[in-house]
Amino acid sequence: MLTGIFGHTDGFYTDQLTITEDNDGRFTGGYFDGIVDLTHILSRVLGKQLSQTATYRVNYLEIGLRNVDDTVDNSQAIMVGGNVNYYAPTKHRIDSIQTVRDWYRLKGQTDASSTDPFALMTTDKNYRGLRFQWNETGVQISDPTDDDSGSIMAGSDLSLLSMFNMYNSALQGTPSAEGYDSSGEGQALWEKRCSIVPNGLQFACSHTNRIESEGFASLVPPEDDFFMHDPKADTWKWTAPAGHSIDVLGGLIKVALTHGNVDSPGIIEDDYQMIVTVGVTGWDEF
Repeated sequence: MLTGIFGHTDGFYTDQLTITEDNDGRFTGGYFDGIVDLTHILSRVLGKQLSQTATYRVNYLEIGLRNVDDTVDNSQAIMVGGNVNYYAPTKHRIDSIQTVRDWYRLKGQTDASSTDPFALMTTDKNYRGLRFQWNETGVQISDPTDDDSGSIMAGSDLSLLSMFNMYNSALQGTPSAEGYDSSGEGQALWEKRCSIVPNGLQFACSHTNRIESEGFASLVPPEDDFFMHDPKADTWKWTAPAGHSIDVLGGLIKVALTHGNVDSPGIIEDDYQMIVTVGVTGWDEF
């Protein structure tokens, strides 16, 4: 079992460290996109280097919220929901990653400290495995592999989406490229052979603080009894059926917020952190 706080624990990445309610209850796309990097987390826990060229088996997921420790305590409640996404391994998805890995090997990309072939060998040890993130937006994991500036893979950081798209381009893996109709009767319902549509689950969780209930304070003493409004934390939990799991390609799980309760009245915003727990039963490298 692995657990961490988005934006605060290594391997649980997001650039939005805290969460507040949205004015209309629908979050802007990208407001809070969290990436769980199972390879980074497991490497720290197990004390050895875990590879992203592998499929990780997950049988448990839990998402919850907690108050932020700041100068103003939270006094209201929040509910948020969204999507948990991952890519399941398919032949084309695995082939796309292996193609890029083989290309980097043939290219001879190294971390040598000098271009002089007779320079002293460095004593630094560098792992050669690929490090890729979810897509090309920002930096989502620790130390991703750079895309090559002089190739069709040029970009910022290596990602699943960039590898899938380049593989589709080389494969000409679209219905029209293969001569299939893309509209009308008999149309192809698939979009790309190396699908960029992620697998996923939907979730919702909430956190309720001590909330004042107006209109009751002056009725019957003791008055404080009427100010305690059912404080609680409702976490979202998913457990795979016995003996089953979901297969997570590259060990990357994305948690994105889409909706929640509307903003509470007041000048000072309540803010919360998101906690995630993942159960991993094993992995298979390719």
